[in-house]
Amino acid sequence: MEVVAPTPRLLMGPVVPEAIAAESALIDRARSEAKARPQAALESLIEHRKRFPEGQLRVQAELVRLEAFLRLGQSTESENLARKLIAHDPTLRPQIEQLTSDAHPK
Repeated sequence: MEVVAPTPRLLMGPVVPEAIAAESALIDRARSEAKARPQAALESLIEHRKRFPEGQLRVQAELVRLEAFLRLGQSTESENLARKLIAHDPTLRPQIEQLTSDAHPK
């Protein structure tokens, strides 16, 4: 019988659908709060960081955090976060520009 070394993915453990569902639900809650209750959204995102420090949906959580910062008028925080997100993934630029536009309609 041949022994096969486990792949890195197996060493990390399987992705648990229940965990992703719980993470997604928490981000969805924060996203729904961001428009009318941005401070509540930030509180939900603090909970997300505590419960899912290595979560699969961290970028989505940071986009919601950006929206909450924008709606609260926290320009320094929103600008810093936007730069960080674009540096991490330049393809996020259009989505970030849309969030900025939606938060500050002309």
